[in-house]
Amino acid sequence: MDRDIPRPASGSTTTGAAPHAGAGPAAQRFAHPPRPQDEAPADALKHAMRAFGELREYLGYFVAAKLDGIKLSVRRIGTLAVVGVIGLLAGGAIVATAAVLFCVGLAQAVATWLAHDNGVPRTWLGNLIVGLVLLLGIGGGAYFLVSRLIGSSKKATVKKYELRRQRQRADFGHDVLQRASERGGSDDQPR
Repeated sequence: MDRDIPRPASGSTTTGAAPHAGAGPAAQRFAHPPRPQDEAPADALKHAMRAFGELREYLGYFVAAKLDGIKLSVRRIGTLAVVGVIGLLAGGAIVATAAVLFCVGLAQAVATWLAHDNGVPRTWLGNLIVGLVLLLGIGGGAYFLVSRLIGSSKKATVKKYELRRQRQRADFGHDVLQRASERGGSDDQPR
């Protein structure tokens, strides 16, 4: 029935059917899609290959857009990191300069306080006293912080293992230390 009706050649239109005004080949193709039973196997294969090529192009477009988005994000992160490092260096330089100015001013104040009877300040003595006090303060603060950190870490570790031994006693009726003492001491001796 339908097979006996002649079809127009590819790319041409019948005289009775005008394509959509201003529409290109893609609009014409989707305006009246051919029914599968009307297509010859070769035409169906051509149509499938064309659709596959279109899908491949769209997929490539999607992947390229995603990759460009990732590149842009990495570029932004890199730029922010560079700006952050520059800001950190500038801030560190400002803080260091302020600390030096403070120390020099303090040293000059001590030197003026320890001046000779004739009013000549002892600059070297002011520098020496302020430098020594600052070094002792920094050393004492560092010692205090390190000992607190080590002490809290040791407490946390002891507490962790005590809780684990309590769970062992609850689960098994004894813990690792009780088992070790039953065997006669430490387990580091070869048997």
